Amino acid sequence: MMIQAAEKTSLPLSFDTVVGQATKKNNQYNVPARQVGYLYGYVPAVQEKGNVTYGEVYLTLRAGKPKLDVKNVTQQGIGAWIPVQDNISFTFMTSTQPR
Repeated sequence: MMIQAAEKTSLPLSFDTVVGQATKKNNQYNVPARQVGYLYGYVPAVQEKGNVTYGEVYLTLRAGKPKLDVKNVTQQGIGAWIPVQDNISFTFMTSTQPR
């Protein structure tokens, strides 16, 4: 599913990534007195949907002839949000602090 999403979007997708390690962002957010600062981080992601097929596969040997038996085959729809690797956007807001 992740391979198909990466081919469709041409983006570097990853199910795990480290945020903050070895980054070059060195922003200072100054908050005046009697105000509160909020720093929000957003990670872009791609939503992908697909199907998963489950079943039991048995190898049977009778008279030296191998045979595959497939039983209890079920199919289930799944969906996932796959984050874009090494991308994050920040939003910083200040507001007055309630007394």
